[in-house]
Amino acid sequence: MKRYAPLAKQLVKFAVIGGCNTLLTLSIIVGLSHGFGVSPYAANAVGYVCGLALSYVLNRAWTFRSHSDHRRSVPLFLLVFAVAYLANLATLAGLMPGLGEVAAQVAGAVVYTAVFFIGSRTIAFRDRAPASG
Repeated sequence: MKRYAPLAKQLVKFAVIGGCNTLLTLSIIVGLSHGFGVSPYAANAVGYVCGLALSYVLNRAWTFRSHSDHRRSVPLFLLVFAVAYLANLATLAGLMPGLGEVAAQVAGAVVYTAVFFIGSRTIAFRDRAPASG
């Protein structure tokens, strides 16, 4: 059971960061659109970019304690995000006709989170030892 402890800690940290990320993203969206009159689409884009940046910084440093080069980890992180988001959309599209929108959205969020966590852990923030030559 002890061998799963690091994974469990990472999952908890990932969830905490996800919660903070959601609060930041929604705060920016609401603040820009309602406080400054920015269009909802522009506010949404800015909020999500800020949330994605926060997710990258905190997950890299705290969740996965990665020391990988940003030139490698940023593109991989964005790729993992894109795959997770597409998995979310596919889940939503596949389940909505049978389950309804709310249940399909919940299932899509679960799939998104799982794919994003696994991809972040195994692809974006997987530190590799330098090749010896």
